[in-house]
Amino acid sequence: MFTHNNPYNLKMLDKMPKRCSVCDLDLVREVGFYYGAMMISHALTTVIAVIVHFTVFHFYGWEIAPHLIILLSIILGLFPIVFRVARAIWINLFIKYEPNYIIETKDCNGNLLNVGDTITLIKDLKLKGSSTVLKRETTVKSIKLTDDPSEID
Repeated sequence: MFTHNNPYNLKMLDKMPKRCSVCDLDLVREVGFYYGAMMISHALTTVIAVIVHFTVFHFYGWEIAPHLIILLSIILGLFPIVFRVARAIWINLFIKYEPNYIIETKDCNGNLLNVGDTITLIKDLKLKGSSTVLKRETTVKSIKLTDDPSEID
């Protein structure tokens, strides 16, 4: 899910590919999509803090210094892992993982389309969000497939 496997490479901590290498799913859903992962991260960090607190309390009682030193050390040490796990949980709340999932996009003749194919339009096509109309017989090169088999970029 991330471009580099080592979460402690802090320069590459949040770098994700644009599309999933297995199912070609768009991992850059929209601007700000992963902001919700902060709430997941907060919940995970709270659970870790409670566990650390009870463990430290068992050994040191109410002494504040051991609590702060141990808690901060563990939270900072686990930050990269919690960050990545929170993102993985967040995206899995919205997208169900199916190991055999393959998006098949076909043309009007039933031929399977692939990323980078060249197509010819069989009817006029109005572009979404634009007043532009692509005319019939227009050739479109290097198409990109979307999560919706009825749409291409």
